[in-house]
Amino acid sequence: MSVIAAILKMGEGESFEIGLASDGQANYGDGYCSKSVPKLKAFGDSRGRGQFVIGVVGSFRVLDLIFEHDWVRIDFNDKGSIRKFRDGVVDLVSEESSKPYVSSDDLGFQVVLACKQGLYVMYSDMQISKYDKYCAIGSGHEVASGSLFRDFKHGLFTVESASVGAVEAASEHRSDCGLGGMSVTLKSGVSGVTVSIN
Repeated sequence: MSVIAAILKMGEGESFEIGLASDGQANYGDGYCSKSVPKLKAFGDSRGRGQFVIGVVGSFRVLDLIFEHDWVRIDFNDKGSIRKFRDGVVDLVSEESSKPYVSSDDLGFQVVLACKQGLYVMYSDMQISKYDKYCAIGSGHEVASGSLFRDFKHGLFTVESASVGAVEAASEHRSDCGLGGMSVTLKSGVSGVTVSIN
């Protein structure tokens, strides 16, 4: 696997920032490939409306299914939209797992969703949980979570530095995580939600 770290910082009113970072390593069986496909992807309107970010670790087949799907029909205006997202992923994975050449063992995954409703994680069993501070997924999640905890506790961070620092920590302490990934910042404000890729 690998690692994705995300942290939430509340602003004035209902505004917030979510920073997400991923490593850049792909693992195949007993070995690894040093450069991975991107594990984070921004979706939505280029004018800043309805933007959200999805991050996937685990099965690259599931990553492709999720990243190639047209999620822009979901506006994430209410909590029901989170269930629509989950149901969409269920349909994609169910259809893929019914193919004769696919083993269910090949479809293990974890997903981070950052949207105007907040920060969520979904697991292979389709359980979806909301996080109010930070979260990390993948094989490096424990090290990354420790780094995020420290930053959140002391409050002296930007969402980009905290998420990138957590991935760097996981990459330093786990052989199945590696540098060279990417980071994304999602901001909510008066004009809507915007995404910047760093």
